[in-house]
Amino acid sequence: VPPVIARIKWARSLMKKMEEPLNVLKAHNCVIVHQKAQLCVKYYNYLAGILFHYEAMHHKAWFTYADSVRSRLEVPMIRKNSETNFFELNFDPCVFQVIKETEAMWKLKLETPECASVLTFCKSSVINAYNVIKTLVKRNNDFRRSIPPMFVPLMRIQLIKLERIFTPALSTITWVSANHDEYFKQVADTLMDI
Repeated sequence: VPPVIARIKWARSLMKKMEEPLNVLKAHNCVIVHQKAQLCVKYYNYLAGILFHYEAMHHKAWFTYADSVRSRLEVPMIRKNSETNFFELNFDPCVFQVIKETEAMWKLKLETPECASVLTFCKSSVINAYNVIKTLVKRNNDFRRSIPPMFVPLMRIQLIKLERIFTPALSTITWVSANHDEYFKQVADTLMDI
């Protein structure tokens, strides 16, 4: 269970535990009108307000955070590691977390930002794109590692070809781009040819 969902569920469970004894008191009118019972109702209302504020505060903070996830998907799919010069995924793991949290918010019948809802509806395509590009990058990096240093000059043309095929994912193709499948096919075909 994501932490923000756990906090909201905790507040709701406390609220439910507080309501049970109060409902028993409400059933007995003579008890509820007593001055000490009124004090109990007063404390109940005070604590209920605090729990409601606690839930609203965490929901609002999550809402703002989840709304910002779109910017994390509008980045190129891969980046080049400056030290090793190999490709690596440019994916923020918080995207998967926001998907899980959005699904949990729906179960709690709480409002979710539009971009988080759209992301959750399209989660299969995001997960698929993530898995495919991860596999392609791994194949590319494994191929580059398998070349003995003395053969690198002989393989230069093939390496340049690989570099060119991955260039769009370094700059223009993002996680929200529409043409993932055809790009992945081109990369896979190029890797297969080499």
